Amino acid sequence: MRLPDGLHQEGGGRAVLVHLAAGIGNLVLATPLLAALYRMGYEVDLLLHADYPQAAGLFADWAAVRRVHALRFPPGERYARLVPAVPPFYWSGLRRPYAGRSDCVARPPDALFYQDEQAWYLTFAEALGWPHGERPAYTLPVAPSDEHGVTQGTLVLAPGCKTGEMAAKRWPHFAALAERFADVAVVGTADDLRDFGGAPLAFPAHVRSLVGRLTLRETASALAAAGAVVANDSGLGHLAGAAGAPTLLLFGPTSERVLGAFPSNVTVLRGGLPCEPCWTTARLRACAGRVDCLGALGVDRVEREVRVLLGMTDGGGRWKDRASAEGSAGISADRPIAIVPISRFPDRGFVDVGASEEGDGDPSIPLVSCLMPTRDRRRFVPHAVEQFLRQDHPRRELVVVDDGAEPVDDLLPADPRIRYHRVERQRTLGGKRNLACSLARGELLAHWDDDDWMPAHRLSAQVRALADAPNAGACGLARVRFFDPAAGRAWEYRWPDRSRPWVAGGTLMFRRALWETHPFPALDEGEDTRWVWALPAGAIAAIPDPGLYAALVHAGNTSRKRTSEARWHPIPLDVVREPMGESWRFYAALAQPAHAGAA
Repeated sequence: MRLPDGLHQEGGGRAVLVHLAAGIGNLVLATPLLAALYRMGYEVDLLLHADYPQAAGLFADWAAVRRVHALRFPPGERYARLVPAVPPFYWSGLRRPYAGRSDCVARPPDALFYQDEQAWYLTFAEALGWPHGERPAYTLPVAPSDEHGVTQGTLVLAPGCKTGEMAAKRWPHFAALAERFADVAVVGTADDLRDFGGAPLAFPAHVRSLVGRLTLRETASALAAAGAVVANDSGLGHLAGAAGAPTLLLFGPTSERVLGAFPSNVTVLRGGLPCEPCWTTARLRACAGRVDCLGALGVDRVEREVRVLLGMTDGGGRWKDRASAEGSAGISADRPIAIVPISRFPDRGFVDVGASEEGDGDPSIPLVSCLMPTRDRRRFVPHAVEQFLRQDHPRRELVVVDDGAEPVDDLLPADPRIRYHRVERQRTLGGKRNLACSLARGELLAHWDDDDWMPAHRLSAQVRALADAPNAGACGLARVRFFDPAAGRAWEYRWPDRSRPWVAGGTLMFRRALWETHPFPALDEGEDTRWVWALPAGAIAAIPDPGLYAALVHAGNTSRKRTSEARWHPIPLDVVREPMGESWRFYAALAQPAHAGAA
C-alpha cells in the first residue's frame, strides 16, 4: 500500500482519512471515532484492511462516512489529516506508508488499546478537537429488515466467533437454549456451527438456519430486526449491539472491560467463576482448557434474560428498564435513566399553552406536542416553525430540542406555544426524541422533522385518525412522498401490505401513554423503525393519505435514501410541488446541499 503524495497540501479542507483494520468487532468498536469526527464537522473517508472483505458494506449509507476504500487508496485524493487507527497487532504490517509524514495524527500508546479499546480509538478524535471524556456509543447505520423472516418475536443466535484458540469464547449451550423458544434463527458461517472442541452443534428441527445464506450487511439487518440476540464475545455479537438489537453477550475467558462501554441495548452475562477472565493472565490454566466459566453460565439464566427482552415476562415490556428517556444535559448521551412518572409533574397533561386561537382553552380538544429535535440546521428551523404556526389544530405546542454547535433560539418567535430546550452535550437522535417526549405537555405527541413539508391540516387529520381508532396507540403514513428539488424528482415510497406494519418515522403521532412504556432506543439512525416494530400488534394505524407529508431528500438526511429500490415509485414533481404553494419557494432556493448536521 502506498499513500499518494500531496495529501497534506491545500485542498483537503475538513476531509480526513481514517485507516481501520482487523475483525468485525474491532471495526464496530472504532465507530465512536467516526461518530465523533462527523459531529465535529469532518468529512471522513475510510481505508479498510478488514479480515472480512464484506465489512466495507457495513458503512454504506452512513452520513458519517463519505467513501470507503478497501486495501488501497486511489490516487488524487487530498486530506487535511491522516488517522492511522490500525490496532497494534496489525500496525507492524501497515505502518510503512506513514513513516515521516507530518499530517498523521499521533497514535496513542498501545497499552491503552488493551485497557479500553474504544478509548484508544477516541484518542485520535481528541487530537482533532473532540472533548476528552465524551463517549459516543458504538453504532452502525443498519436498518432492520424482515426479508428473511426475522421479526420482533424472533430470537437470533450467533453461536460462533473466530476459530483456533479464539474458539474458546464459544458458549456450549446454544442448542439447548434454542429448544426453549419457538421462533429461533441462527446466523453466521459454517465454521460457527461447531463448539470449541470441534463437535457440530445439533440444533432442534424448528430452528431456521440463515448460516451461509446472507451477506454480512444482510446479516446485520436481520440482527437489527430481532427481538433478542444471543452471541459470544464476537464480531456478530458486537454488530448486533451496534445495530440496536436487544443483545446478550456471553463472556467467559475474555474481558468485556477492555472493550470499553456498551450501548444500553447490550447486556453482558458471565458464569461468575473466580478465575475469569483469564485471557491475558493465565489463559485457561485454572480449568485445564475446559473453559468452565462458559459452561457455568447456565441455560436457565440466559433463558430468563431472553424472555425479558422478548416481552415474555409478566407485566414486562420489551424495553422496560432497558431503554429510557434521556434527561438533562448532565446525563450521558446513551446511558439509561428511569422514566419519571407524569404524576410528578403537575403541569403535564391538558394545559393552556396560549389563547391566541379559538379553542385553545377547550379541554375537550387534545393538546398536541410537536417534537422537533434539531442539530446545526439553522436554514430549516424558521420554515419548520412557520409550518407549525399554520396548523389548523387549535391546541398545540412546539418543543425544540437543540444540541447543535450554534443555538437556534434566536430564530424562534416569542410565542407561548413554542418552547426551546438547549442541550450542551450531543445525543443520539433517539435520545433527543425521548427528551422531547419527557418535556412535552400534550396527551398526543407528533414528530416534527425540521426539514420536511406538512400541510396545515396534518395535525387535525392525525388527531381524527387516532380518535377513529381508539385501540391504536400511534398513527402515520405507510405511503410517503419524497422530493429532491435540486434534481427535480419526486417519489412515493410504498410499504407493502404483506409486510409487518410500518409507518414513516417523520409522520408519527402517538399517545403519551404508549411512549411511556415504549421509549425510543438510543440510536442515531433507524430509531423510529425499531420503535414502530417493537410495538404490540394493532398499535399502529396507517393513514391512507400521502398528501399529509412530503420528505425532503438532501445531503443532510439522517439516513440516505435508496430511491432506486423497488419500494420507491417515481411520481411527477408537480404532485408534491402544487400542494406546497408558497412553501415551494423555500425548497427551490436550496440550490446547494443543506448543512450536514442531523436532527
